Amino acid sequence: MRAPYILYKRGAGKKRPTYYVGFWSEAHQDYRDRQSVQRIIDSMGERAAYLNATSRAAADAAVQMWLAAGSPKRQGETWLSYLLAFWGRDGEYAVRLRSAGKRITNAYADNNKWDLARFVEPYLAKRKLSGLTLSQVDARFIEDMLLAIQKECGASGRRLNQIRQAISVAMKEAKRLGKIARNPVTDVMKFREKRKPRKILTRVEATNLLSKLKTGDRRVFVANLLGATTGMRLGECIGLTIDRLHEETVKLDDGSSRTYHWIELDAEASNWTEADRHHGAKSGSIGEVPVPATTAELLKRLHGENPWRNEWVFWGGHKHRPMTARDIWSGYNDACEQIGIETEERKARKLGFHAWRHFYVSVMRSLSDARSVQAVVRHANEATTKIYSHLTDEQRREITDAAGGVIQYQESGL
Repeated sequence: MRAPYILYKRGAGKKRPTYYVGFWSEAHQDYRDRQSVQRIIDSMGERAAYLNATSRAAADAAVQMWLAAGSPKRQGETWLSYLLAFWGRDGEYAVRLRSAGKRITNAYADNNKWDLARFVEPYLAKRKLSGLTLSQVDARFIEDMLLAIQKECGASGRRLNQIRQAISVAMKEAKRLGKIARNPVTDVMKFREKRKPRKILTRVEATNLLSKLKTGDRRVFVANLLGATTGMRLGECIGLTIDRLHEETVKLDDGSSRTYHWIELDAEASNWTEADRHHGAKSGSIGEVPVPATTAELLKRLHGENPWRNEWVFWGGHKHRPMTARDIWSGYNDACEQIGIETEERKARKLGFHAWRHFYVSVMRSLSDARSVQAVVRHANEATTKIYSHLTDEQRREITDAAGGVIQYQESGL
């Protein structure tokens, strides 16, 4: 439980420091309405004349007297305060979802709250509309606001749709709870999103990039190799534990045998982000991911080097945490520079770690059938996910064989 207010000192040259007060805001999850305690004392007139703002005890007494008298005048729930509280990590909405066994990540809640605080809150404050209530907001107002944000802030169509969605989910819940009669966002237009085609890494660039990465931190190299040869996302790579790497030995028609490897991703603990720690795979992304033999061997070898002797494959500096995404980004970006892909080009081509996923898909399309590739990359579309959620043993082996040819690199010295 947060304290209703905090006291803190500010210096004033040679004069004694004076105390200031900040009041807790549930909506912002921060201390707001900060002001000088001396100003509070002055507002109460003679009855507080014996108090001062230079002593903590006196300042505390002044604030308590002010609160007892009914100040500051607290405003009821506003549209903005509802939206910001709605997307709080431990807000009522998140608690309801988790109680019902549904999943909402801290990162998702944080991103929605950040959009509202960055764009909606300043828009309302500039126009002195922060006091609007839920019932005073209609579709025309929301649409005009989004158009103004587009014009004044240069927000993209994608960003505007994200803001629209953050508002829509909150208003839909407000309607369900009887706070408003209907969700006005249903009548708000969606914005056109201009998606620039990604310029995928060429095989030569990918090979050179991995060659440079191989000379640095082994964990960074193996993480990038895993992304390149499986299409796994960064969080899925970082969150990998050795118990999720499986293998089976199959006897071939010619009498020889071969070992196949795969990684199991489920809804429990297959992903890692700093905001949510270990959690389930991205929605619709559970499944089995075939892993080429060389990549699997490097994963096992890397785990063997884990100084903590625990389950993390990409172990970090702390026993209970894997390495950070920042470490992998840094190594990836440095390697790009070394092979001649400068920062501006990298940004223009959107060549982040996720580029390995696009590279993998583009190459695999020429090496295997589309149905199997869609199953491996665990398409986000719900209908597609239902169709391609599992691979047969034969498909998994075919994909593994094909994935071995996704990238060519020197195995010596690994």
